[in-house]
Amino acid sequence: MDFKSLQKMVHETNKANGWHDNEFEKTDSEYLLNINCEVAEAWESKRDKEPEIWTRENGKPEGMWTELGDVIMRIVDFAEEKSIDLEDLIIRKNEYNKSRGYRHGGKRY
Repeated sequence: MDFKSLQKMVHETNKANGWHDNEFEKTDSEYLLNINCEVAEAWESKRDKEPEIWTRENGKPEGMWTELGDVIMRIVDFAEEKSIDLEDLIIRKNEYNKSRGYRHGGKRY
């Protein structure tokens, strides 16, 4: 599956599950906050020393990498809702980054 199809699939799943039926997650700020919450859940999983990837008895994937997957799903859902070609933006930004110097400006992280 290509990235654009993945973006559409995630968005359609979220719409089918009611995440776009009401006022929840309608503003850019709410989308960004929910992305941040998923990052926090990944951190909590790591902090709590959970296995990085594991599955509950009911089949639900868990762990830091699952939460980071949720981050990506929130981002692509947001992009699709706003009709943003995220794949193109990532490619363009990566091409620009290739032209930047080593740690551009001496940043540590």
